[in-house]
Amino acid sequence: NNNNNNNNNNYNYNTTSYDKVDRFINAKRGCKECLHVETVPARSSKDAPIENVDRNIVSEEMKLICRQVGISRIYSHQEEAIRRARTGESVVVSTPTASGKSLCYIIPILEKIMSEPNARA
Repeated sequence: NNNNNNNNNNYNYNTTSYDKVDRFINAKRGCKECLHVETVPARSSKDAPIENVDRNIVSEEMKLICRQVGISRIYSHQEEAIRRARTGESVVVSTPTASGKSLCYIIPILEKIMSEPNARA
């Protein structure tokens, strides 16, 4: 009998993403591998023209490339994540869909490769 209905599966399809995140965070509290868990209240996004970003965070060459592909503004969380990544910090960005998380990682990687062609990401 090939029964595709798996009654042993305890997964609740009605569980929201927030419930899953809460369960994960609660499971990790006090765990040695998890150094810090913090819930930050939602706030309005802040952005600025990419030209205004310090060149030690985003190089002038990268700003030009960004403008060429249609990126003219950068969110404050992107700027902070890029700054931290460039200093060697481990960075995790948790923001809603389409808020620019990928750029937080792509810019530092591309800048590293541009300055050190043999670098690895």
